[in-house]
Amino acid sequence: MIQNAVSIILDILLLGFLLLTFYWGYEFLVATRLLLVAFAAVYLIVQLRKNYISISKSVFMILSALFLLVLTGTIVFDHYLSPSFASDRDFLIPVFALNLLGSLYQDLKTETREKE
Repeated sequence: MIQNAVSIILDILLLGFLLLTFYWGYEFLVATRLLLVAFAAVYLIVQLRKNYISISKSVFMILSALFLLVLTGTIVFDHYLSPSFASDRDFLIPVFALNLLGSLYQDLKTETREKE
C-alpha cells in the first residue's frame, strides 16, 4: 500500500514538472510535451486502476506501442517546425518512455502474481 502511494505521489510530481516545462521553455518540443502530459495522466490513471489494467495486459501492450510510435512522430513533427533547436538527444525520449513502460508492465505482473 505504501509503495502504491509513493508511486502515485511520484506520478503527480512528474505531471506537475511536465506542466512547469511549458513555462520554462514554451517554444521547444510543444507537441511532444503535450503528449507526455497526456501519457503522465494516463499513467496516473493506470496506477489508480491497477485491478482493471492487470487483467487486460494485451490492451496495455497495444496502447504502449501506439504511444511510442506517436511519441516518435511528435518529436519528428516538432523538429520539422523548429529545425534550429534540433538535438539528437531528443530522440532518446522514446527510449526513456520505453523504460518507464517496461517498469510499469513489470509492476503490473508482480501485482497480479501477489493476488494469486
